[in-house]
Amino acid sequence: MLERFEEQYERINGSGAGYREAGVQAITYRVRAKAGLGFPVALPEVPAADGSDPREALLGERSVCLDSQIGYVPTPVYDYARLRAGHELVGPAIVDVPTTVVVVPAGVTGRVDHLGNLVLRYQ
Repeated sequence: MLERFEEQYERINGSGAGYREAGVQAITYRVRAKAGLGFPVALPEVPAADGSDPREALLGERSVCLDSQIGYVPTPVYDYARLRAGHELVGPAIVDVPTTVVVVPAGVTGRVDHLGNLVLRYQ
């Protein structure tokens, strides 16, 4: 590990920049590991929606300022618990989640995947 550190240090700071005689003090350690669980993981899936329209999860509208140049605009607010796989939200939109609030800015589309993740993509 020390040898790899010295090689990387010299690659970044130039040949001869390392001074082995000074020693090394390791302060932060990071370890990455990957292992199988020994059993299949079954994640709960969200029921599929009949279409992409998330109207059934709509709680209402709120006046929201997401851009200081545009100011406050009426913004749909959705209940995360009622969103289904395949629902698509076109920003601006707000999603109320029990532990947080998700903002879908203008120019962004949020699509609920089969695991209930809200995947945001720029249009």
